Amino acid sequence: MVGRRSVGKSLDSPSRQLVFDLAKDLEAIRLHHEDLKRVYNYQAQAQEDEEDEIDRAHQEFYYAAIEKTYDYYDGHRREAEIVLQEHLREEEEKERRRQEEERRRQAEKERLERERKEREEAARKREEEARREAERIAREQEELRKKAETEAKAKKDAEEEKARREKEEAETKEQQRQAELQRAEEEEKKRQTLGGSQGVTQEEVKAQEQYLELHKYLKELRKFVLAEGKKNPTLKSTIGDYRRGITKCIGQLREGQGTVANKGQVTEIRDILRKSQDIPIPCDARRFFVNAPEIASLAEDKAQVSAVFVYLLNIFVKAVVLQLINEAGIKLEYAEPLGVVVAQIFSSEQFCFQGHAFSDVFWAKYRASCPALWGFYGDEKTAAGKQALGWKRIEAGGPFLSEGDHRQRMVGLGGGFAAVTLRNFGKTNRKNPFPNHIFWRTVARMVSIPPNELQETHFHLLYAMLRFSAERIIGFWGHAGLALLRSAIVNLPSIATNKQAGQRRKEHLKTLELADKERSSTHAEEVERLRRDLEELRAENRALKSSSKLSSPHASSLPSSVIMPSSPSPYPTSPFRSLELYDSAHDSAADDIVKSPSESQADEVYQEQHEYRTRGHRSRPTTGPDSFCALFPQDIAVVRRDLHLQLAPVLDLNIISNPQLHLSTLAAIGPSLPLALQPTLLQLQTPHHAYIDLIPSPTLRDSLIQAGFAVANSFLTEVCTFVYETEDLGQLTIWGRDYLNVMSWEFSEQVLKAWPNLLTEEWRERANFWRAQRNEPLIIFD
Repeated sequence: MVGRRSVGKSLDSPSRQLVFDLAKDLEAIRLHHEDLKRVYNYQAQAQEDEEDEIDRAHQEFYYAAIEKTYDYYDGHRREAEIVLQEHLREEEEKERRRQEEERRRQAEKERLERERKEREEAARKREEEARREAERIAREQEELRKKAETEAKAKKDAEEEKARREKEEAETKEQQRQAELQRAEEEEKKRQTLGGSQGVTQEEVKAQEQYLELHKYLKELRKFVLAEGKKNPTLKSTIGDYRRGITKCIGQLREGQGTVANKGQVTEIRDILRKSQDIPIPCDARRFFVNAPEIASLAEDKAQVSAVFVYLLNIFVKAVVLQLINEAGIKLEYAEPLGVVVAQIFSSEQFCFQGHAFSDVFWAKYRASCPALWGFYGDEKTAAGKQALGWKRIEAGGPFLSEGDHRQRMVGLGGGFAAVTLRNFGKTNRKNPFPNHIFWRTVARMVSIPPNELQETHFHLLYAMLRFSAERIIGFWGHAGLALLRSAIVNLPSIATNKQAGQRRKEHLKTLELADKERSSTHAEEVERLRRDLEELRAENRALKSSSKLSSPHASSLPSSVIMPSSPSPYPTSPFRSLELYDSAHDSAADDIVKSPSESQADEVYQEQHEYRTRGHRSRPTTGPDSFCALFPQDIAVVRRDLHLQLAPVLDLNIISNPQLHLSTLAAIGPSLPLALQPTLLQLQTPHHAYIDLIPSPTLRDSLIQAGFAVANSFLTEVCTFVYETEDLGQLTIWGRDYLNVMSWEFSEQVLKAWPNLLTEEWRERANFWRAQRNEPLIIFD
């Protein structure tokens, strides 16, 4: 009461005293709450530090156990190596002593044999000298007798020989004169047939002549089939219907995606050709293959094929070429469906002969129509030059087509050539009847023509061949394809000296450049869109984390299924432990992408309880609560870009086309390359596919070189998505950031079983290791 009265003396009323007391009580409560909050925060921090310390202890125990195991096995290995070395030394000593004894016995045997032969040789020489002396005496007597006869006969023979030589010299001179006249006639005939052959080898001229002979023979076959039809009205009607059906289907082809747009037409053409194979009018199939020794070596009775089938196949080719000229020459996009149909028909096994496609029938017509694609050209201001380039006449012996008609013809044929030779057969088991290297050689041959000899026809063809082919060229040949495009689009125009041709060339190639820019712009927009989507995902993930922090209770309520392991992972020790499996640049959104459904559910519970995963150990459970391994695949596009940058010097177009220059360039840059890419001795000594150098595995590179160019090319295009920008069907997965360490490579089951001779046991073990990390069934190999 005293205290209250004393305080009350300073207050005006009891109500103020109550307010003052209440304020003091509230302040005391606030201070108490602050103290409790600090105690709570201290306890939370202590708990978190304790958990971090436990985790570090687990990790130290885990890695110590691994190191101890490695030391244990290394000790056993070293002891085994010492024992092995001792055993090898003993065996080598035994072998040395045995060889020494063998050499001694052999030397003694040789000495005795040598002495015996010397005795026999001495006796033989004595007998031979006696025999020779007797023969000499007899020979001298016989020579004296014959000498008189020979002298008389020699005089007579000399007179007869002189007369004979004079006669032979006269006959030889006459034969030489006739041969010179015949050669002159043949050269004139070749010149009229080919029109010109500047810049091509004799082998190419010979090949062109063979295809022209085949083209001529196909015309004779057409006359033969029509003559057979006249003998049989039913056969004549059937052949006529088939011919009109093929022509109708080719005329009905339209633009569209894949084979769906023209499925009906293709099916009808297949049916017609299939039925024609059963018409029993045989002919010699060997006449329709230019470069097929195995076909040429067949007996005539085993090389029979239906003449009506070949005739209709030729009708199909003629209809395609005519449609290319009339339609694709005006609208270049129309060449694509024609190229698809040609590839489908000629690659079909049922239309092949003993595994060989009748592609030479197609090339015979194409070479006759457009020899400029194979390097034949001349000055198109002259009649011979026009004929060499394939400039068609309105009629035989008449005037040539106008420039406009000729341009339409060349554009159509050029577009069709690209549509046929740039088909991707990587997704099918069929053999490509028109290999892609034909396109490469044709473009390379054109860009190599001297600038002062370039004609407008060349630019018409290049325009048509490259207008819609850039993506395929880069997809097939990567940086080498870019170099080819640059040579044709940038370098060639800069060195051309024909002003009129240059002006038209610029118009054509400007369209190509605009198309490339459009594709690049579209690609950049797509990349920017993906980047924005990724940023949105990261922002959303951060917001989810924040809300989880605000609502999470104490960590002591963690379920046992998500507590970090208390013992090392049960995975067997392996060389993979040194790989950088986790990419620190990615965020938790990437974690969610690679989780299985059961793992995602466990992580959701875990995040609701505690933030341990995002602040401490980043691994996720894969096979159970006591084992874990973080797996993050590398971007194959990034790997492909890095490898092409590191080996850019050897991928240059001029380097690839010259094997010796390729090997010398590889040797020059070898020391500066990473260890996994440094060339082997076999690489530096053997010409090989340049893109083999991109594989960071010396043993696999050597295996591909030994397998040959064809096998290596198939493996690179079908499997190595890090070499060519082909469709990624999961052929290869690279785990972690160190793509040069092939221990992180996992080939798919389909690839391993398709290439058992190249991808041997070590690659299979790596694949099964990674599958074990994902808790997937191991691959069983035969």
